[in-house]
Amino acid sequence: MAVCKMKHVTILCLQGQKDRILTTLQEFGGVEIVSGKSENAVIQPEQEEKQALLAQALRVAAEYQKKPSLLDQKNPKPSLTAAELERQVAGSGWETLAADFVQAQEELNALAQKQGSLQAERSRLLPWQGFSLTAGDRDASAAYSFAALSVSSQSLPGFLEELENRFGDSLYVETAHAQENVAGLLLIYPKKSEKALLSLLPSHNASWFEPLKGLTAAQGIAALDEEAAELEQRKASLLEAQQERAGRVSLLEYAQEYYDNLLLRKAQEQLLEQ
Repeated sequence: MAVCKMKHVTILCLQGQKDRILTTLQEFGGVEIVSGKSENAVIQPEQEEKQALLAQALRVAAEYQKKPSLLDQKNPKPSLTAAELERQVAGSGWETLAADFVQAQEELNALAQKQGSLQAERSRLLPWQGFSLTAGDRDASAAYSFAALSVSSQSLPGFLEELENRFGDSLYVETAHAQENVAGLLLIYPKKSEKALLSLLPSHNASWFEPLKGLTAAQGIAALDEEAAELEQRKASLLEAQQERAGRVSLLEYAQEYYDNLLLRKAQEQLLEQ
């Protein structure tokens, strides 16, 4: 029977590659993994910050990169030697590119949140766009108050009937055109009746509406639409810039490879010193 000598090999790799390498080694017969412990190389704070920026920028870039064509797959990005990588990275401006990538994406995310809040406010105003009520109209007189309510279209007939039965001619009601199954009501009611009026709301799924300060609902919607259009223009400009940056992503990839190699060399030096 032939006896094969075992050879002890130490493998240096990046932390993110460890699990994949261990899995690959286990697929080979006659390979025994003695230890899978991690020996972390000491990273300088400046290098750690650069690698964190690179990782974040590359995650953003992945959202804008097109799938590689057959031609791209046949002609992959060329591999560079350590010296070539150093020359490629030096003065390439990758840090500015990475920072711009990340900052623009943060602004795009903030724009998306702002657009969502504008749309929610627009939906809130929509049922009352036919009214001239403003926030300053509330409590406009000593004896009467203005109010705006939202009521589901299904509950509207029963709600109007109960208002008529409870308050009669002392209450003025104007109904706006229903939007998305919700109707808007403008009420002018005696202040002394407010408590009784409020008690009716829960059973009819009705809720108070507070207009924008100093604006009617229609004016508020117009202001929101104008702001939304400005945000959309800014979004289009940012997206165009991100697409342009995605075309230069190889600068980031080479920089990541360069700093990964630095880390591996540092780990090798530490291993040899032990």
